[in-house]
Amino acid sequence: IARKSGHRWRSPLESPKRPVLNPTKPELRKAILAKRQSLTAGEVELRSQQILKQLLANAAVLLPAHYASIALYSPIRGEVDTRPFHAHFQQQGKRLLFPLVVGNLPLEFHEVADFAQLRGGSFGIGEPLPVAGTASQRPDVILTPGIAFTENAFRLGFGAGHYDRTAAQLLEDGRRAKTRFIGLAYDFQLVP
Repeated sequence: IARKSGHRWRSPLESPKRPVLNPTKPELRKAILAKRQSLTAGEVELRSQQILKQLLANAAVLLPAHYASIALYSPIRGEVDTRPFHAHFQQQGKRLLFPLVVGNLPLEFHEVADFAQLRGGSFGIGEPLPVAGTASQRPDVILTPGIAFTENAFRLGFGAGHYDRTAAQLLEDGRRAKTRFIGLAYDFQLVP
């Protein structure tokens, strides 16, 4: 997500007639989810392509100089579609990983060559089927979904805390500096 110069970001709850200064998390989730789910499939596809182009245009700043693996997610409820990202990074020869929810533990990441290999998992999200004897892999880059983001990298998700626990574990293990988290969102998901 990138901010346009001189543009004042407006909360999705705010209208010209009635500004909402401090929405609660449930209010913010509800408003942004409604706006996100109102996007047509064509709008999601177009906006997702634009976000990929924006990421690639800023790759020197956003992506590590040398990285071999990138974690994607299976989009739900109008999220930025990662299929174009999958196709691009697959062409680049990157290892493509997807998250697997295992209880309240940090996410596991397993390699997936094609979206068709994902199966319905936790919360109705497509997840990889881990191959017996394979361990979770540490991604160099994690493309992160969210409901809302602030300009200083705070993220509001659905509230289960899976990405938070994953980031905390990587930090505790001393590997956080080696893993880059990049939030994927539409401009209306960037909030004060």
